[in-house]
Amino acid sequence: MKKNKTIIMLSVIICTLFLLVGCKPSGNPKDVLNDYYTDIKEGNAEKAYGKLSQKSKDNFKKEDFIKWVEVGNESSTLNNVEIEENKNFNKKSVDDIEFKNIYEFNVKENINDLLEDKEKVIESIRYVVNENNEWKIYRGEETGKQNISKELAVLASMYSDGKGGKEKDLNKAVSLFNEALENDPGYKEVYYSLSYSYFMLGRYDEATKAIDTYLGKEETKEGKSLGYNMLGLIYENTNRIEKAKEYYKQAVKFDDKNEYAKTNLAKFE
Repeated sequence: MKKNKTIIMLSVIICTLFLLVGCKPSGNPKDVLNDYYTDIKEGNAEKAYGKLSQKSKDNFKKEDFIKWVEVGNESSTLNNVEIEENKNFNKKSVDDIEFKNIYEFNVKENINDLLEDKEKVIESIRYVVNENNEWKIYRGEETGKQNISKELAVLASMYSDGKGGKEKDLNKAVSLFNEALENDPGYKEVYYSLSYSYFMLGRYDEATKAIDTYLGKEETKEGKSLGYNMLGLIYENTNRIEKAKEYYKQAVKFDDKNEYAKTNLAKFE
């Protein structure tokens, strides 16, 4: 009888531990992360998406993820990835989500930035978590639309400047900048770049509208200075000289180190 009670008690303890900790999936979580980055590098976006946890998929829809990978591979080249296990936990809360059996990795992505034509290292923390007895990747609270917007803005700049193997095409740049804003209307820097592209195309009304939106969102003095200098350029090129001078003065007032604005103002003084 005593032996039976002992067996029952051990069974209860084992079951309790199983419920609290969960059963670890087979396989190496680091391999899952390595395979994920291989898929990204090779442009297998759909395959990479299948390795994400449901929580990440809730924030990053499949069509957005595929678009993000496609645009990202056009604006940069992933050379290699260094993955180092940092910690592992039986239970851990990340972004107010409780996971059982979770591995934390330090990741270094070595990329070739095609816009700036230089090598860069992007460091991040990635989690591999137990989801329905499978290792899945949790990317955090990032929003897919914002990620797409960032990559589209880089690609647009490549066309705007004629860099990264792209021929200069301001109309293409305008289209991509607008697409970036459709995905993330709050991306203030894009409004400035869009205004500049419109300005270079001689589409001054649209350039004014874009830079006004930028100035409405920008809070730094340096940023305000850039915006007012752009307005000065627009007004100067539409022969509204007095108004242009006002904006150049505003630009210098916000940032007396803005040499572009100082040079533009000096033409009239």
